[in-house]
Amino acid sequence: MEIQKLKQGRRIYYKSGTTLFEVWHSALCNNDTFLVEVEVYQNFKFYSKVVTCFEYKGKVYAIDGIDHFNGHFSNYRDKNVIYGVYLRKLESV
Repeated sequence: MEIQKLKQGRRIYYKSGTTLFEVWHSALCNNDTFLVEVEVYQNFKFYSKVVTCFEYKGKVYAIDGIDHFNGHFSNYRDKNVIYGVYLRKLESV
């Protein structure tokens, strides 16, 4: 786990078949994901949270949710049951 001061960007949905979806799925299947501690602001307080990330073209993206139909049965490896993924770009504080 990397110790950096990072914050999350906006949450964006990527459909199955888009470039970042394919990069995320490839990173997931090839075990190229890693953990990063980020700073989150909620309810007028800052706190730290550990998120699963992957890297693409020098930028780090955090996985914030997966839109699927029973994708957990295949551990999110079967692309036929995954509709999209929610990602956040991580930025320096």
